This record gives sequence, C-alpha cells and structure tokens, in this order.
Amino acid sequence: LKGDVSADDIEAVMCFIIETDQIDITSLAASAPADPVGPPASSADAAPQESAPVAKAPAPDKPTAAKTANKKPAEKAPKKTAAESSSIRVSVDKVDQIINLVGELIITQSMLDQTVSDLEGQSVSNSSLQNGMSLLQRNARDLQEAVMSIRMIPMEFVFSRFPRVVRDTAGKLGKEIELITEGKSTELDKSLVERITDPLTHLVRNSLDHGVEMPDVRESLGKPRVGKLVLSARHQGGNI
Repeated sequence: LKGDVSADDIEAVMCFIIETDQIDITSLAASAPADPVGPPASSADAAPQESAPVAKAPAPDKPTAAKTANKKPAEKAPKKTAAESSSIRVSVDKVDQIINLVGELIITQSMLDQTVSDLEGQSVSNSSLQNGMSLLQRNARDLQEAVMSIRMIPMEFVFSRFPRVVRDTAGKLGKEIELITEGKSTELDKSLVERITDPLTHLVRNSLDHGVEMPDVRESLGKPRVGKLVLSARHQGGNI
C-alpha cells in the first residue's frame, strides 16, 4: 500500500493487531532515485561577484614649502632670572640717628686728640697711644663720610621729571623746546632735593613761558625754531 502518511502513524494504528516485525514500512523518499546532476554552473555564476568600489577620501594636500617654512616651532624664550637686589629700604629716621651717633663719635675723638696733645706738651710721649689716636682719627673721618653719603642721591631723580613737564608746557604754548640736562650724577642731600623740586619746576615753566619766543618770531630774529633749555648741576667750591 502507498500512502502519504508517516511510519509512526501506521505503527500507531496497527499496533493492536500486528507485531512490529510483521510489517515492513519503506519510505518513498529513500527508495526514489537521486536527482540528476544539473548542468554545471556558468563561469559567470562561478566567478565571485566583484565588490562595489569603496569611495576613498581624497588625501589632504601637502603643505607647500612656503607654509612649511612659516610654521617653524616657536623658539623658547630663555628664562630670565631676576637679579638679586643689592639695596634695602631704610627709614630716614634711622639714618639720622646713625649720623648723630657718628657726630658724637667725632666729638669724642677730638677730645681724646686734645688730651694726647696736652700729654705731649708735658713731655709725656707714648708712640703706641699716638699711633692709636691717628688711626682712630682716620677711621672716624672715613665713617663720617660714608654715613653722610647715605643721604646723598643723584640729581637724576630731580631731572627725570622735567622732560614731561617741558613737553606738556611747550605743547600748550605752541613752542618747540629741546631739554638738555647736565650733571645728573651730581649728588645732593635728600632733604635738599625734596626742597628744590617744586621751586625748580616753577622756574622751568616760567623760562618756557617768558624766556623762549614763538617759532616764527625766533626765525624772524635769525634764531633756530627750536629753543633750548639747559638744566645743569655741578660742584662749585663747597656748594652745588
């Protein structure tokens, strides 16, 4: 018998009347001849399919020689080490106190010198004492000069403010002025510098206002258009 049923279904129906060894169930698919071999695949089918071309990003343009030359690595600036300051700020009162003490020392040295002179007049001579007094006198004089120089400052501190004063004043007056300074290194006591700054500024402004003519007037008089203002500091005898 042929039927479109499975072997399990047949055994389930006939299991009550027959034994499994009394029936032979053959599958039609197993007894069917093998399918004939189909024609060989064409060369077109056998050949692997060509992969689609992959789009590639364009390579970046190489920098030109000029751009390369311009893009040089920045040179590192050398580290500048700050120079250690060789000066200190000291109160003026302390400086005055030192000057007063040095003055007292000079007075004491003079008294001792007079005592030694009196001993020499009494025919009492001592070479060691005389040498010691000479050394004390020399050291006291050097100390006095060194201490007094602490209060001295150069005139450059005074002259440094006048270029701007001259420029501003000449601009307001419409005049052409050239400032010349001499003796900037001349030293003067700090208290005197503070006292002469304002009067000297007043003198400079007055000289520009009343002592220098207008450029056109100077040319008509045969003078150069640019006037000159000279500030000079120097030692003259015991004065500055």
